[in-house]
Amino acid sequence: MASAKTPSDPPLFSFEVTNPITFLKAWWKKVMTKEGVDLHLKIKPVTAVLISTILIAGGAGAGWFGNSILRQVPVVKDYIPSPSPSPTPWVDTAYSGTLRKVDSGKYYLQTGDGQAISLSIPTNINLDKYLSKKIFANGKYYPETKLLVVESATDLEIVIQSTSVPTPSPTPSPTFVPETEPML
Repeated sequence: MASAKTPSDPPLFSFEVTNPITFLKAWWKKVMTKEGVDLHLKIKPVTAVLISTILIAGGAGAGWFGNSILRQVPVVKDYIPSPSPSPTPWVDTAYSGTLRKVDSGKYYLQTGDGQAISLSIPTNINLDKYLSKKIFANGKYYPETKLLVVESATDLEIVIQSTSVPTPSPTPSPTFVPETEPML
């Protein structure tokens, strides 16, 4: 006796090949049905040719119009400024004076004529050992702000303060005056 297959029995092995494009179309249709905007555009061939001609002519006209405007505007490529007739404000110079420090931690040089020159010193230079000593500092000086930029420690030197050696003033020596004979 042969057993008959009943419709409730599942198949033991099932293999099915589907078209991926059909799957993508179905997925896209499902996504689009949930969207709120439905746009259908029917363009007949003569209308499509007219619209393309208008778009091409408009693009060419815009290009011509833009090009004519750009010809009127001077184009500056690789702008290199010409040297200004005024001299550079930075001057290579040197000053000597007494080194002072303000509470904010900035250093300045007090010159002999009472002028105070701010110093810009690299952070790796410790000037505390030079405080209240006469130093010689060279670098770039900006006169408007009275700022001297010292670039390295070799640009600073302690000025040896020497005391004046007293020298005796010369004493006048007697001069010889010849006597003259009286004239007859």
